[in-house]
Amino acid sequence: IIKEEHISIVGYPGEVYLGHSTPDSGSAKDVGGSVVKRLQPTYSLDLTHTVGGDNTPPNTGWKNGAFREVELLVGWELQRNPCVIHLFEIPLKKLFIHYDGPILQLALNPGQDQSGKA
Repeated sequence: IIKEEHISIVGYPGEVYLGHSTPDSGSAKDVGGSVVKRLQPTYSLDLTHTVGGDNTPPNTGWKNGAFREVELLVGWELQRNPCVIHLFEIPLKKLFIHYDGPILQLALNPGQDQSGKA
């Protein structure tokens, strides 16, 4: 199994695809550096005012998250726009488990039976 981070870079308004990058690792320094490196040839850094992504500590950490790394590399603070869907994911999961009990069913791929075999 190969674990890689893949980052899509999109410009707003209009959802313009600016490119993608694959950092060397999932560390905030590598993620932030790969985003800035990908934006430099497009001359988009001067127009960058907002950074967004999943609402996870590696991205949003105020001291050493990927969002902060991008801010340090561009030289100014950016508006942070974390995904709010993930904000409610864990509390709702805990609520469902509290009322319905633990999740016992395995997620099956199409064509698999209960044993997980095709």
